[in-house]
Amino acid sequence: MLIKGLAGLAMVLVMVAANAGVTFAAVSVPADRIPTMAEADKLFIAAVEREDGSALLLFDVWHGLHFLMTGKAFDTESLLGRAILGGQPMGGKGSKSPMRVMASEDVKAVSVALQGIKIDDLKRRFNPQQMERLLIHPAGIWLSERDEALTHVLGHFQPLVDFYSSAARNGHAVLLTIE
Repeated sequence: MLIKGLAGLAMVLVMVAANAGVTFAAVSVPADRIPTMAEADKLFIAAVEREDGSALLLFDVWHGLHFLMTGKAFDTESLLGRAILGGQPMGGKGSKSPMRVMASEDVKAVSVALQGIKIDDLKRRFNPQQMERLLIHPAGIWLSERDEALTHVLGHFQPLVDFYSSAARNGHAVLLTIE
């Protein structure tokens, strides 16, 4: 979901609270202006307030979407896996920060990979039994809410593609976090 306007920010804060601990967020930033960890939170809020599509929230569908793109629970090797779980930890290796930075070159490669995936590809990869077995978040919905859960996840794919396309077109880096 691309976030636009102050009403969008209020909705984000309510939804983040409702999904405590499982929200994916990303923001596109100029590659030459990567913020410090102290600045990153303010940057996320400012990006959500702008109406330029520089912020993306996947809320609770991040893990389901990741699985549909990669077929794995936690793939960070493939370009598609890096769309959600990629980047380098802010603060360097060993950092405890959940914030990661993806370089502009990687953003471009991820964007190209995402553009190669079609909704029908994701639908074919939908395997509720395996998703439950792997505890793909939000666990417990894949069998019980099968069609609705798939529709909900698929509704977030095009915003993900659009977000990376815009960031790549602008030569931006991407900050990512799951909190």
